[in-house]
Amino acid sequence: MTENPNTYESAQPTNYVQRQDDDEISLIELWDILVRRKKIIAAVFAIVMVAALGYLAVAKPVFESRAIISVGFIPQNANLVDSRNVLNTDTKLVENPENLVREMKELYGVNAETKKTEEGILSLAVQELSPEKSREKLGSAIEKTVNELDTLYNEAISDITAYMDSLESQQTELENQIDEYKKGINLTSTKDASLSAMMILEKGNALEQKTDLEKQIAILRLALSPVNNQPTKILSGPTLPSTPVKPKQKLVLALSFVLGIFMGVFAAFFAEFLANAKKMRRERASQ
Repeated sequence: MTENPNTYESAQPTNYVQRQDDDEISLIELWDILVRRKKIIAAVFAIVMVAALGYLAVAKPVFESRAIISVGFIPQNANLVDSRNVLNTDTKLVENPENLVREMKELYGVNAETKKTEEGILSLAVQELSPEKSREKLGSAIEKTVNELDTLYNEAISDITAYMDSLESQQTELENQIDEYKKGINLTSTKDASLSAMMILEKGNALEQKTDLEKQIAILRLALSPVNNQPTKILSGPTLPSTPVKPKQKLVLALSFVLGIFMGVFAAFFAEFLANAKKMRRERASQ
């Protein structure tokens, strides 16, 4: 007796088709559940959308005014001057931006953030229930902050200016001394050689001091140039917003649409589960 070689091969596709039919039946059953429970799906979806529309209707619009400021900067060591090492031409901000961000939030309710690509640039924002209030609040906060920063800036520049004036006064005194030494040298060159030599030495020392003062004054003038110092500036004044930033209607509606469908489908399957559970209890009770 010979075994049919196609027996095993024919059985395997049959099983595969059977499993495929079972899967298709399961999907069809799921679709039938959704069709049967379409009223529940529609009702849940409608409830979610109505709730979203109700929220948008009662939620108060929030408007945001924005502005940008540039924090002033001063010479790096403006408060560390002495007779030899006056300062260098490096600069520093009049106030640490991180401190400004924290202070503006605590004192004025302003949301501030620094721009990583540009040092000293602050982006400011205030949210209020009306466009006018948001711009007014931000404008007031900027005015107070800029005044405080300008005070720090002016104090630093005044210190440098005062020190430079002091050096220029010393320079003038040295120039007068040098002129006196020149006159004394001319008068004593033929009468008292030792006194003339002493005056020549004093004149040389005075000239060295004058040269040193001139270098320091030149550095100070460079520090006071616009390249090395600048007061705080308002790059972009407070805006008057025309549209609210909250609530975001499109986002709320889109999320509600997705949530409504999801909850509707869930409710349909849950209702089917409850119905099947009741049916099974009735069948068991009747047996």
